[in-house]
Amino acid sequence: SRVVAFTLLISLGTGILFGLVPALWSTRRQVVPLLHGNGDRRGLDRGRTRLQELFVVAQVTISLMLLVATGLFVRTLWNLQSIDPGFDSSNVLNLRLNLPRQTYSQASGIRFYEELLLQVRKVQGVRAAALVSWVPLSNSNDFGRLTRVRPQSGGRRGPPAEEGISFSAVSPGYFRCLGIPLLRGRDFSPADRQSSNPVVIVNDTLGSMLWPGRDPIGERLEVMQDAYKSEIREVVGVVRSVRLESLQENPQPFFYLPFAQLYEPSMALQVRTMGDSPQVVGDVGEVVRKLGPGLSIKVTHLDHEVGEILAQPRLLSWLLGSFSLTALLVTALGLYGTLAYSVSSRTRELGIRMALGGRSFEIVAMVLRRGLTLTLTGLVFGLFAATWTTSFFKSFLFGVTPTDPAVFLAVALLLTLVGLAASSLPAYSAIRIDPMAIIRHE
Repeated sequence: SRVVAFTLLISLGTGILFGLVPALWSTRRQVVPLLHGNGDRRGLDRGRTRLQELFVVAQVTISLMLLVATGLFVRTLWNLQSIDPGFDSSNVLNLRLNLPRQTYSQASGIRFYEELLLQVRKVQGVRAAALVSWVPLSNSNDFGRLTRVRPQSGGRRGPPAEEGISFSAVSPGYFRCLGIPLLRGRDFSPADRQSSNPVVIVNDTLGSMLWPGRDPIGERLEVMQDAYKSEIREVVGVVRSVRLESLQENPQPFFYLPFAQLYEPSMALQVRTMGDSPQVVGDVGEVVRKLGPGLSIKVTHLDHEVGEILAQPRLLSWLLGSFSLTALLVTALGLYGTLAYSVSSRTRELGIRMALGGRSFEIVAMVLRRGLTLTLTGLVFGLFAATWTTSFFKSFLFGVTPTDPAVFLAVALLLTLVGLAASSLPAYSAIRIDPMAIIRHE
């Protein structure tokens, strides 16, 4: 209600303010010619024409700024949509589960999740299912895990890096379920348990950082659990890097641990289906409710969560696009109105020109030249203003500079064509003036 009230007040205030100007002008036009003759009338007409032309120039300037901003955000949205996140999120359900610690111990929790995977994979319409503690490009994560690592063989020795490396606990089959390519080595297997040899799978970014020019398979990685405790894990696989938190980020170092060796009560069940079927969602939810009565389930579609990352640039593109189209329409109408008024006020002059031998294309060129002069003047001011304003939202852009020549050139060409189109109708009206009617009137 406050937004609506504010909008109504602004609209009324704008109408009153800009309605007073022509009203006062009309009052002056009625009185001054009676006292001072037609010379002052012509002066007032010239003053009003200059004011109208000033508004047209301002409209072109604002339109160019909005159109440039729209073009930059559309380019940003296009660039983000073309980025490969490193995994396939289509037809993947994301079910976030959190087992109560007072109900499930580590052993019973692992058994629950393993039985859940077994039962979900039997559901009709399910192609694959896996568990992960931290979902890439998702808002459903409870928290992120960071730790320090250093190679124990063959790599860059020395103290562990101070910055933390992110990691996630996953079940066997996770990489196949999400379509993450396994570049070298093997996936986790059901044999990777607490009693077996500690293993780790690294992404290619971490592998290149710790073992440059070497194959990480078989190397040993020291994972610092805290300031006083660490464990040595053997690298058994290398997978492709995926985007973790943002599409704009560069590939970050990351590693994966088997969930049976790093139990997490909070896990996400990733289910790849054969299609977008509500029946599969219901069947998977029923399996969870049977195995864990009372557990709360949050079901989302992974591609929707990944799409939410594009929500801000998409919203900005739509908003600026709507504002730009409105400004473009106002600019075209303003330019048309100004030139139409100019033609109507110069009917006598144009008729005499044509009676004295003036050709139609000369009259058309005169009107078009005036319209293009106003348009190009606005373009010059708009280019300088847009160059200055776009630098303020540089951080929102991706894959495009704030002064992208292609965007600026396309917008300038568009406004020039709009100016030419808006000037054509008054120019056509000018050549339809009957010079004999003007002469008879004189």
